[in-house]
Amino acid sequence: MRLLASIVGLVTALIGPVPHHALGAETPPLPGSVHFPGLISTPMPLHITLEDGSQYTLDGMVVRPDRPGRFPLALLTHGEPYDFSETTAWMPTILLRPAVAFAQRGYAAVIFLRRGFGSSQGPYAEGHGPCGARQYLRAAQASADDVLGALSALRGEEWVDPQRVLLVGQSSGAVAVTAAAAQNPLGIVGILNFAGGRGSVTTNALCQPELVFEMWRTLGRSVRVPSLWIFAENDQYFAPTIAREMFDAYRSAGAPAEFVAAPPFGADGHLLLYLASPPIWLPLVSPFLEAVHLPTRIVVDLPPMREQPRRE
Repeated sequence: MRLLASIVGLVTALIGPVPHHALGAETPPLPGSVHFPGLISTPMPLHITLEDGSQYTLDGMVVRPDRPGRFPLALLTHGEPYDFSETTAWMPTILLRPAVAFAQRGYAAVIFLRRGFGSSQGPYAEGHGPCGARQYLRAAQASADDVLGALSALRGEEWVDPQRVLLVGQSSGAVAVTAAAAQNPLGIVGILNFAGGRGSVTTNALCQPELVFEMWRTLGRSVRVPSLWIFAENDQYFAPTIAREMFDAYRSAGAPAEFVAAPPFGADGHLLLYLASPPIWLPLVSPFLEAVHLPTRIVVDLPPMREQPRRE
């Protein structure tokens, strides 16, 4: 069985006991009842309106320092498994570990599920067609609509600094945030791309790879903010050669970007952002955050997170 024929088994663990145990809790809390000393963590439904006037509520969660003030916004969104039909149980806590890490460093971290995932409203909008007739750019733009809608819904919050926004995406979520940045919304200062891409059928193969690379070139022609691409060497969706080809296509179009090859993580480095203890990946991204004038120092100290067991 391929390790990530479906990401669902690990995602189910993440939204159940696994992430909460990893954060030191004795029993998994009910959705929305996760508590950390010095932080506010609460459900955050996001009401979005698309260009065609349609309205949806996306399932979200905010983790931020428990004090007055405006904080840089870290907006986080997820990837997807090979079998989309198994995503109905997803919750924003899928990205709780990185959200807490950002909040500890003075960010308002907001996780949200895009349309069709978990309890977010709306039909799944990111279908990209059969393997021989892919529409990657169309899917990217559909996912970008959700990112831009979430960003618009958050700009008016009294705890958000709308001039300092960091977009953080994993896998197809990284494509989503990059496509959103390609529309040059105000306030975006940087993008963290964790294992970003589409079209994987095995570790070393993409459906119509030339269209994947063209998608990245198209986005790269419009994005003006810097991005950092982080791919583990044992990513089971995108092998190092494919990751580099996607990056080269993006940067060749003019977008400012850097690439970091992260060491192997567990059995599948594609899950680095989901499962890794933040001290594993934070040193890789901190120089980038400092370069775009975003905070990296801990301002809310917490007990050490218990390390998530790796699946070898």
